[in-house]
Amino acid sequence: MIKSYLINMQRSSDRLQAMSARFDMLGLPFERIAAVDGATLTAEQIADFIRERPLEGSGDAFSTGPRTWTASNIGCFLSHQAAWRIAADSADAYTAIFEDDMHLSDALPTLLRSTDWLPGGNSIVRLEPSYNRIKLDAKVADVAGRQLRLVRPSTYQHCWPVCAGALIISRDAARLLLAAQARWHTMADIFLFGWNESPVAHQLSTYQLSPAACIQDKFFHTAAEDIVFTSTIDAPLTHAQKQRSTHWKAKATALLRVVQGYRKVVFAP
Repeated sequence: MIKSYLINMQRSSDRLQAMSARFDMLGLPFERIAAVDGATLTAEQIADFIRERPLEGSGDAFSTGPRTWTASNIGCFLSHQAAWRIAADSADAYTAIFEDDMHLSDALPTLLRSTDWLPGGNSIVRLEPSYNRIKLDAKVADVAGRQLRLVRPSTYQHCWPVCAGALIISRDAARLLLAAQARWHTMADIFLFGWNESPVAHQLSTYQLSPAACIQDKFFHTAAEDIVFTSTIDAPLTHAQKQRSTHWKAKATALLRVVQGYRKVVFAP
């Protein structure tokens, strides 16, 4: 059985209770990782962190603008880094890492029961949807009625998978992440998967489970009023960002990517 770890902040006891109930229902044990709460970081701690991680060349002029570290982004990165450290020091070749706002498929116990279907090397297997449109190579395994497929690297903006809420990471990949220079650090999911911004992403082999077996609560519900666990990291979109996202250029680019074979991977319970 692949060991599971849940990243959870001390003040988010409601999330821990909900996730514990779901893991118990699936018969899956897990260990809690005490997440770093960005709200508790001092100004000095934030300044020291940013000084070593300048985010040079991050973001893009059209859709996001240059990226900047926020206290919550820093807390998220440090929390995931703690999880990578556990995976790197483990006697096991693979470790499953979850954030505390996930819906978990009934297929998860089958996926975590064996490592036979998992690729070797510096590999990360995404268990949640891609959210962005991505391009997948041919399948490398069938498991629990799903396909495991290698994500084809792309330097197109928004054509790499986002979020790092549910994944299986190899020990080799975790060690690679910890060995990376601090100046390469950026937001956790971009650090892992953002090929146009992260040199480390180019050294990893990213695989996508399709359909996905986990999904964040904010993406699971179609109506905003049904969302229970909103993001503790995301800042609201600025007016300029909202305008750019609906601009004709953004819509035309999305259509072009569909024609080029980029697709969104969805969740299946």
